[in-house]
Amino acid sequence: MKYDVVLTGLHFTEYALTPLASGPSAFARALDLARRLSPRHHLLLPPTHPPLPDGAPTPLTVPPTQRGLAEALATLAARTDAEAFLILHADAPFTHHGLATRLLDQHERYLADYTFAEGYPDGLAPEVISRRALSALTRLAGDEPLTRKALFPILQKDINAFDIETVLSSHDARLLRIPLFADTRRNHLLCDRLAALPLWDKDADEITAYLLSHKELLRTLPAYYQIQVVRGCPQACAYCPYPLEEDVRAVRAFMEPARFAGLVDRIAAFSDDAVIGLSLWGEPGLHPAVAELAASVLAHPRLSLLVETSGIGWDPAALERTASLDTTGRLMWIVSLDAVDPALYRSLRGDGLEEALRTVETLHRIVPDHTHVQAVRMKENDAHLRTFYQRLTERGYKVIFQQYDSFCGRLPDRMVVDISPLTRIPCWHLARDMVILFDGTVPLCREDLDAAHPLGNVWEDELEELWERGRPWYERHAREEYPELCARCTEYFNFNF
Repeated sequence: MKYDVVLTGLHFTEYALTPLASGPSAFARALDLARRLSPRHHLLLPPTHPPLPDGAPTPLTVPPTQRGLAEALATLAARTDAEAFLILHADAPFTHHGLATRLLDQHERYLADYTFAEGYPDGLAPEVISRRALSALTRLAGDEPLTRKALFPILQKDINAFDIETVLSSHDARLLRIPLFADTRRNHLLCDRLAALPLWDKDADEITAYLLSHKELLRTLPAYYQIQVVRGCPQACAYCPYPLEEDVRAVRAFMEPARFAGLVDRIAAFSDDAVIGLSLWGEPGLHPAVAELAASVLAHPRLSLLVETSGIGWDPAALERTASLDTTGRLMWIVSLDAVDPALYRSLRGDGLEEALRTVETLHRIVPDHTHVQAVRMKENDAHLRTFYQRLTERGYKVIFQQYDSFCGRLPDRMVVDISPLTRIPCWHLARDMVILFDGTVPLCREDLDAAHPLGNVWEDELEELWERGRPWYERHAREEYPELCARCTEYFNFNF
């Protein structure tokens, strides 16, 4: 079977060109593999990308969308007689040669349209697509941003139209979401750490098994910072522990914008990319300078902002101004409703349903693609959730359901169903989240309501020091040791960002 190799760099950043373990960069390693697999190889990059080193192939510039990739493959097909294309990521340093040849063999043997691998760490396996499938691929591809899955999200729009083959890993690594790409500082750190290990001449299944048995390697940098910028809330929700700590409807205190902006600058310097949440234990809409807070986050191109709100307490002009700061997806909104039945809403949250719905309407008008309405699923509202979903989706709103959290037993057990994995994994929040209280205290996690396990204070300690103090807790999880707080937690498997 004649095939060409296509290096897709549609998530390409400067980290792909940064050395790994004092050796070749991710791009250099991916390009070397492409050359070993086939003398015919091509490079796809977005219109804006870092300068390439000497000797790199001349790239075909492609928009980082489904349509961009599909049309680029069609363009390449017109220039070559290849029967299939082997798709590699240009920033994946550990794509496995043996796994690539196995995929090619299976693709040819079973006359497949598309062949992929499942269960391996992301970036270890390439994809194969036949020339004859490209016309259908182009027809199905839309303007959605391209994901790391590359082709599969396009094909699944009409999956029965394709003959698909799958190579399964002997060890399922999907729950751990291991990202073997040098596209962010966080992921480059992981790849740099792994590049120093004598792993990469082993079988792909052995590599996967090693990573599964050395989970302590996977903790890198925070990806999600939950910051309490407001003390106080217009509602005392029945399922929230915050009202147990203080009278949330009476207290009002606000983080100074300049202090918050300085903290955000430090976060950007440490993590480079991250999501900042403004809604920890307080209603951000009450902050008199909420738009200024949002703008200080969005001033950093690699930071995104999540605003979770009750939809109550907003000045209408401030809401409009804040929502209009970004409409590209870097500013995300979640409005917590929990019910649309007035009596049920009042029993769970108190007064304010009509005001909350007006907030949803405003956000949906300005940023419909990045606004979600949320319900926490619990015994009190479970029978109502079908109606909740139907009424809100009929209006064009996006709906999400959140698992009820008892905060390690501090609240009554209202959980409807246990959806935890059969085999426990290390806590995602210890691996990727940092919680910052109003006074700067950094508790172990959001479940550490009394800050009984403080890591320090952001106004006194460096972020790197605070983060490293949480590492022993994560390493205990990797050894399947769970301290008392963690043993009672039902949130460990919920992935935020």
